[in-house]
Amino acid sequence: MNLYFQFFIQDHTKAALELLRLPSLLFAPGAQRGKVKVSGGGHRSQMIFATIDSLTSRLAKRRWNQCEVIYDLPRVRIGKAKARVKIMNGVFTPPPSFDLWFPSEEFHVTGRASMHRQSNAFASEQGFRGLEIKRVPCVFEAALEMECPESLREQVLDHVAERLASVLSADGLGLEVFGCCDAGDRDLFVRLESNVLMIEHIRVRARISPEIYPKLEEKFVGLHPIMFGRKQACAGLVAELGKPARLLPVTGSSEVAVVRLGPDYSLSEVVEVVERARTWLWPTIK
Repeated sequence: MNLYFQFFIQDHTKAALELLRLPSLLFAPGAQRGKVKVSGGGHRSQMIFATIDSLTSRLAKRRWNQCEVIYDLPRVRIGKAKARVKIMNGVFTPPPSFDLWFPSEEFHVTGRASMHRQSNAFASEQGFRGLEIKRVPCVFEAALEMECPESLREQVLDHVAERLASVLSADGLGLEVFGCCDAGDRDLFVRLESNVLMIEHIRVRARISPEIYPKLEEKFVGLHPIMFGRKQACAGLVAELGKPARLLPVTGSSEVAVVRLGPDYSLSEVVEVVERARTWLWPTIK
């Protein structure tokens, strides 16, 4: 069983790097070591880190366009369920307005691979400027592969929702994060500089038109087993759906909450369910 998270933040400063703490905070607070792969200026590099602090510090001192963090962790048990995390990694993709963005015109092109990276960066910049979008969220996608019987899926998701409510508190991460979590098989994964076709149907930014990006946190894109963000949107969605939708307020914060949808809502495209939740869902691209 794999879990696939999408964490979004509208902050384009170095503070957004705090998102890189989330996987370890959720599943292995004591596990901070790992390696990071960075793509910037047309080239890829790799380095190891001993703490999350050292990781964010090093990333904050350079310019780049995307990074992948591979967390080195012991096999972590998930709540009371006999589920253990085996692999945990995440890919951070910022918009061109990010403080640390490496502009395409300054790339050092030495071959086909670096030319391709420059073209991708240029396309992102042109799209951002051409549409005159002032707020495009940073996105941190995280994938976890676990040893877990299918019968424990709902129990694991319950635990994850409760952990999120704790981690997103003012005493925890302290960022205005919003997003969702999905569960599935090993086709839910992320990699640096890759487009995983198997997750396109649940990838939030791929399913909406760009003009929605600046206000993305005001509603949700489709229904997911776990969703989190502004309390108003979370409470409104739960009120529309009723049972088995459950609201988990975040401790110490009046503005953030977590929504846990039970198995009856596991199929997010069921017409009648989506119609009931329409007030709190953005229209998607078909």
